[in-house]
Amino acid sequence: MKALIVLDDKEKLASLSSKLTNAGFDTICYQWLMKALDNLEEISPHLVIISAEDYPRHWKVFVQHVKANFSDNQTEIYLLASSKDSVESDKVKILGIKDVIYDFESDLQKLISSWIPDPEEIAVQVTSPEPAHTAVQVVSPEPADTAVQVPTPEPAESDVQVASPEP
Repeated sequence: MKALIVLDDKEKLASLSSKLTNAGFDTICYQWLMKALDNLEEISPHLVIISAEDYPRHWKVFVQHVKANFSDNQTEIYLLASSKDSVESDKVKILGIKDVIYDFESDLQKLISSWIPDPEEIAVQVTSPEPAHTAVQVVSPEPADTAVQVPTPEPAESDVQVASPEP
């Protein structure tokens, strides 16, 4: 799965990229929002994390563009913000943002752990087919002077076709 991260803070970008890579994502990181917007269709992300702090006027346009281009893909969008005052909660709901990450370390760790499937859940979901009934027969080699006869099946009457000669 691909994760697109759009942040201007290099430290947060590196930390987030590392955590998502460890969680199994292919991460694509941008500090320039316009470059991320330009390459959005080629990336086709499953997950987008964008900073409302770094791009206070443009994150809404970016989110609308993601929603318009990937409506059938169900791309999940998360917004990074330092406080609830900096985010317009009504627009977050309208734009269909999955969640807002206020506390970078703790909220982010909860989200990442929710993206990683639990090994017990995977084991329950994987079902094995019924075991095949396999018969094993141990055959000892026959002495060289003993001939083994293999019966040939007799053809059924419906299998036999008689061709009549043409006059």
